Amino acid sequence: MLQPRILLRQLRPTRSRLTSPLLSRHHATDVETPSANPPDAPVNIYSLNVAPPPMRDASMTGQSALRRYKPRTPGIRHLVRPVNDHLYKGRPIFKLTFPKKGQSRGGRNFTGHVTVRHRGGGHKRRVRIVDFDRFKGGQHYVERIEHDPGRSAHIALVRDKEAGTKSYIIAAEGLRAGDTVQSYRSGIPKELMDSMGGSIDYGTPIFNISLAKQGRGMYCRSAGTHGLIIGKGEDAVQKELIKKMEAKRARDKAKALEKTEQEEAEKLAAEGAKVAAAKEAAEKGTARDAEKAEEEVQEKFENKAAADASLQATAQDKTQGLEDVDDGELTLSDEDIRKLEKAAQYVTVRLSSGEVRLIDKEAAATIGVASNGNHQYRQLGKAGRSRWLGIRPTVRGLAMNANEHPHGGGRGKGKGNRDPVSPWGRPAKSGYKTRDKHKVDKLIVQQRPRNHGKRRRGYS
Repeated sequence: MLQPRILLRQLRPTRSRLTSPLLSRHHATDVETPSANPPDAPVNIYSLNVAPPPMRDASMTGQSALRRYKPRTPGIRHLVRPVNDHLYKGRPIFKLTFPKKGQSRGGRNFTGHVTVRHRGGGHKRRVRIVDFDRFKGGQHYVERIEHDPGRSAHIALVRDKEAGTKSYIIAAEGLRAGDTVQSYRSGIPKELMDSMGGSIDYGTPIFNISLAKQGRGMYCRSAGTHGLIIGKGEDAVQKELIKKMEAKRARDKAKALEKTEQEEAEKLAAEGAKVAAAKEAAEKGTARDAEKAEEEVQEKFENKAAADASLQATAQDKTQGLEDVDDGELTLSDEDIRKLEKAAQYVTVRLSSGEVRLIDKEAAATIGVASNGNHQYRQLGKAGRSRWLGIRPTVRGLAMNANEHPHGGGRGKGKGNRDPVSPWGRPAKSGYKTRDKHKVDKLIVQQRPRNHGKRRRGYS
């Protein structure tokens, strides 16, 4: 936080009305406030790992979550910072850090060659050891929320209530000191699963997503990133199986109805033959027997006509749309069974980049959104702040000499009428693809949107 400074030459002790020392610090000191949820207070162990939205004080109510400064100096005129007054202002736990030294600070690999340009210098850093696995279960008390110079999201210092060990985790949006979190990687309790409706609903935001059952979190770890559950393989397989079973059931029912109709027709034909024989016998007998036989024949044939019409209408309704369906389409082959079994092992997740990919259903993730979502709106304000972060200047190739860049040399701003290329001659724009077309990730359902050779949105 910026510190207010007072010029000593402007101070006149004879006219000063200050009651505090002149060189005292005027910023807010780190005062430990009593927590609403002390470490020993009972909590609900089945509560979700999602804290309520952050509560701001009265001075921040209704204002933007970004802080701007009065331009007393050129360096703070364009400075914009997110409001993170809840962060701990002290040093990290020394045992949970290690120094960042060596060639990697200058963008070099183990051979000493520059592999990432525009890196070097910067303030000294200590790398925080963050627990991305979360294998340790049980209740963990959040002692404080800290800033991590090595990542954009905030980290939370948690303490195991049973063992007393401390560790760092990625803080979810809204997580504050005094909260209690718990990892259910060994299994979600039945009570918690029942409270969620038996499963995690569609559209649930998740972050710190792992790729395998025993893997560590790899996706959606930056500030404000998260993934959305948009599909479950088990549900898709269940729908496909239900569809096949209903179609097969309708076809079998239609065939059974057709068989019943044929048997009924044969039965009526046999009865008709018996009635004809009775009529013939009645003609040889008395007139009363003939009249009775005629009435029986009339009743039998009326019933036969009504039954034939009813069976024909029912069969037409049941077999509608199934005449052209092959029996092989209503059954599952071995290849279909393998595909459905494979699809049932994955969950479809849409990442913040817009990419839609399949994640193993046994993988782990944290429910919520990664903290510090306003990080993307910050502005450093001056070049020196980039140097503090270890970012060196980027020189345009047009401003270099001819032996330093393909765009360099020449008079004025001419670049030899050459398409934009990298310092090594590879095309840098115009939609030039650099991905190997033979190395296709089969778990990606939909690629993230890319701007291949197109103008950026908002520019004509």
